[in-house]
Amino acid sequence: MQESSGADSSAQVRLDALVRQTIEENGQHFEGKTWAILPYQEWADMAGVSTKTVTRTFQKAPFDTLRKRVEGRQAALVRIGKPDPNQPTRLAKRMAVIFEAQTGQRVSPKAYGCLHGLVQDFRKGWQVEIFKYAINPEGWAQTKSLSKYKTEDHVTPLHKTGGMVKPLPGKFHHHHKYPHLPTLRVFWMCAESAFVAKRLSEGSKTLEGHAFYLDWWQERDAAALLDWEPNWKPSDV
Repeated sequence: MQESSGADSSAQVRLDALVRQTIEENGQHFEGKTWAILPYQEWADMAGVSTKTVTRTFQKAPFDTLRKRVEGRQAALVRIGKPDPNQPTRLAKRMAVIFEAQTGQRVSPKAYGCLHGLVQDFRKGWQVEIFKYAINPEGWAQTKSLSKYKTEDHVTPLHKTGGMVKPLPGKFHHHHKYPHLPTLRVFWMCAESAFVAKRLSEGSKTLEGHAFYLDWWQERDAAALLDWEPNWKPSDV
């Protein structure tokens, strides 16, 4: 039996009060905000409505909701406020949709973790744009090329070498023909370097192009990049 719009309105009032109460009594911090976190069934039981009504209600204002698995159960992370499009979890989900649409490959749980890492590492505000470039044929080829770069010159800044990666003894990675998220996660700096080089080449004859390049590397602190190395783990690539 479908619930009426009046019932939905009543459910919204009850859920609003429950969210505020839960945050006040047991709010939990996640990605810079404080949330009420409970499985959908518990929200439904407390509000006296169906889980479908909870899901439908939490998708609308004034709620800001994320879905995550918590202790093996699908939970709603809810707060009162305007959703932040730059929330790391939301950016990772956008990137997953883009990856699946462009490659036809599903994002596995492990690969999804790689997306969260890329959101954290790529320059803030540009994560999705860098990712789009990194997984297209040109960007992926450039990322792989830069990941193979070897040099004994430890004086030249990274941004002047085109993306230096110091070779690690006994390590290598597979040069996948198609975008491979674990590899991209390890060589994220190469992907970002390739993206910046692309933007510079597109605007190389304009002051705007040079300003973009200089601003990027000033914020990145190019001198500090000399110490950057891929963050290898035994399970990587």
